[in-house]
Amino acid sequence: MASRAAPRVWGGGRLSLHLCAPPSPSPTPPHPQSPTPHPPTPCCVVTAPWSGIQTPLPPLRALINPSNPSLSGAARAYFPRGGPLPPAPPPGLETSSRGWGGLDAGEGMVFPAAAVDALTHLHAGPQLREALAAVRVAADGRRCPVGAAVLSPPFGLSAAFERIAHTPPPLWRQGPRSAPSLGACYTSSILALAEGVPLGVAHHVGLDRASAARRTAEHWAIATPLVGAGAAGAPVAIAAGAAVEAFASLSESLLEVTVRLVLIAPDALEAVERALEEEQRRGGRLRPLA
Repeated sequence: MASRAAPRVWGGGRLSLHLCAPPSPSPTPPHPQSPTPHPPTPCCVVTAPWSGIQTPLPPLRALINPSNPSLSGAARAYFPRGGPLPPAPPPGLETSSRGWGGLDAGEGMVFPAAAVDALTHLHAGPQLREALAAVRVAADGRRCPVGAAVLSPPFGLSAAFERIAHTPPPLWRQGPRSAPSLGACYTSSILALAEGVPLGVAHHVGLDRASAARRTAEHWAIATPLVGAGAAGAPVAIAAGAAVEAFASLSESLLEVTVRLVLIAPDALEAVERALEEEQRRGGRLRPLA
């Protein structure tokens, strides 16, 4: 098992991938919509307290935020991991911080303080919600399709990032057929950043098109969680495989990208390392660099 005190670096082409496992959990302020009290939850991908990490990392420019298709942040007091989307709260409980998540609270529920999307909104501040509320709503009621990405300013996170790429992963209740959309979350986000897609415009790039991306003048250093393995409910091994497949596809392009993949749970780190080793055995382009 790799040390949890330092990143392990893989790379291929012009892409480098840093596997980052925080050495210890870092308490995060509770979200206003969370029931209280709740245990402190690490969210190093948003607040980036990289204490104990010795390997030099390039300065970050962007954050990939696993969002929902409405780009609304935490819309419920809790959410069933993997779906389904809870119904709207009954009258009088719309702003309740304790009672209503649409289903009975219990095992398998994700609270805002443990969700990257909710914490991104918390730290970025109300301007982020206002900016995303201005994104055009499609006929199906979504502002951003699953697997696509919408860019926004960082607002309250401007000390750490220049841009935030919001990308909705598929809910795992849809089953294995949704796995390609997990990979597209990375390729859509990274290509939107590299190609300078206008803010607030949904952009979708599947894995089959990522390898054809042309070189751009800018180098992007991007932080991301393991997309889909949180509230969306994808098994860690599936989410890890989708991430590695996406990064392998991007490594065949001419883009210059550094990805900091933040893996808080020990099983996530191990799953990504297994997926990378399997990619190497298959003769893929990703190789260990450090």
